[in-house]
Parts: sequence; C-alpha cells; structure tokens
Amino acid sequence: DGTLMNERKEVPDSTREAIQALQRNGIHVAIATGRAPFMFRELREQLGIHNYVSFNGQYVMFEGELIYHQPVPARILERLENDANEKGHPMVFMDHEKMTVNRKNHPWVEESIGGLKVELPKFGPHSGKEIYQALLFCPEHEDNEYVEPYKELKFIRWHPYSLDVLVAGGSKAQGIAEMIRRLGLHMRQVYAFGDALNDIEMLQAAGTGVAMGNAADVVKRAAD
Repeated sequence: DGTLMNERKEVPDSTREAIQALQRNGIHVAIATGRAPFMFRELREQLGIHNYVSFNGQYVMFEGELIYHQPVPARILERLENDANEKGHPMVFMDHEKMTVNRKNHPWVEESIGGLKVELPKFGPHSGKEIYQALLFCPEHEDNEYVEPYKELKFIRWHPYSLDVLVAGGSKAQGIAEMIRRLGLHMRQVYAFGDALNDIEMLQAAGTGVAMGNAADVVKRAAD
C-alpha cells in the first residue's frame, strides 16, 4: 500500500516493469509487508514474487518454505483482549490463513480494513492456530493505555483507528535478516522500499533504504 500499489490499490505498469527488470538481472525480489499472506496472494501471483516477509516480519517464506515464524503468545493475547473488551475496543486476530473479529459490524474495523480492499474478517473466536498478528482498534490518544502495560508486545499505528500488534522486537528488518541469512548475503546488499511507520526499522537496517515520495517525514528521515 503506497509502495508497490498506488492510492487506488493498483500496481502501476512502471512498477511492474521495474520488478521484471530486476528479476531478469538475477536480483532476488521479495515483498515485506504488515499484511497477512492471504491478503496479498493475488499480488504475488501477478508479480511473480514468491518470497515474502509478512506480518511485519513474523512469518517469512523463502522458495515455498517457511523459514521463520514468531507467533504472539496466547496468554498475552488473552490478557490484551480482555483489557480491550473492557475499554470497548474491538480486535482482529490473524493466523497465516484467515482473520476473525470479536465484534460485529464495528465502524472502525470496517473503515480501516475496508480501505485495504480485502474481505472483512468474519465474526467469531479465533481459530486456535498460532496468531502472528492482531489488530487493535482505538483512537490515537488512547495508545498509551496499551503501550505502557504491555512491554511484551509492539504496537504500530497504521490507521487513525487501528494498531498492528506483534511480539516486542519483531519487525520487517528482523524478517529480512532471516531471508538474507538463507541467501548467504549481507544486509549491506539489500535495497528496501517503504512509506509507512512499520518500514522505518527496515529502511535503517538495509544497505540502502528508499522512502517513497508519499512517505511521512519521519519515514523519509530514516531512509538513505
């Protein structure tokens, strides 16, 4: 969103051509995203990109093999959900195949996830599978009600009404490092492109970090 895809959630021809040129020249191309794997399957197929760092670094696939994964501990998620319920804040839970929401028809959920042009999550308990990322829906001024008490977790705001929730220390940079290790390369050989707050660590860690023109100033300052 805002990197491969434009504001209309379309991949420009110029982007497609650039990726094809990289691939023809033997450059490994991967997607690093906060999205779950099922949310960008069609995009991978369109672009012929099969390696990816998803859930902000928590689930890394390389040539069809899961090479790194770090789920959120269930006991911490349960405590967070109870706390959010008391405050009237809905949550979405994502495993590698699907997502569920714990409140029906909530406008914050519909506005934020609906803007991604993906199917809205189904209402119901989460699957019992490992949860790699949750979404917490609350206004920005209430962030510290969660950030301070939950040191085991990392909260990344991606929408005025929504935060990504993952394990503390998790990042796209960490996921990329796992993939680069498998390739036998070094981070100095990596070029990373991003536009959002969850890209900052990746842009700093890569040998060359490139911020998109639409990126916030704090993201641009992190780039080369």
